[in-house]
Amino acid sequence: MVQIDGPRRQVYTKFAELECFQEELHSTTGQSEYEHDNGEISQVKIEMAGMGTKRVRLQNLPPEIPVKAVCFVFNCSEIKEIQQERWSRAYCYSVAIGIKIVVIDLIKHIPSHMTVAGNREYHMEGSQ
Repeated sequence: MVQIDGPRRQVYTKFAELECFQEELHSTTGQSEYEHDNGEISQVKIEMAGMGTKRVRLQNLPPEIPVKAVCFVFNCSEIKEIQQERWSRAYCYSVAIGIKIVVIDLIKHIPSHMTVAGNREYHMEGSQ
């Protein structure tokens, strides 16, 4: 599975099996190149995603879902911070757009989508 974080220019590839990831890491020696449509070449670092403090973007999560439900799904004792993404003031109203950013200490990898209080939501991991 591939997740793309365009603004940060990062791509996350999730392997179903650790052995497949280890083979990829070994064959590339942790480095690769990517050629963009315009011919620009970017150096790509290949590494295993780590645990620890992470910022996770949650989308499609209704505002009435309690923080406790999010903690349960992420198997964490507390959420360090929650921020609500908002429309730009250029739209006249800075209202919440249904995306929350939570800061948590990960103790296990999380899937790209999950169900929280009966609502299927998607997230994108990012580092703190």
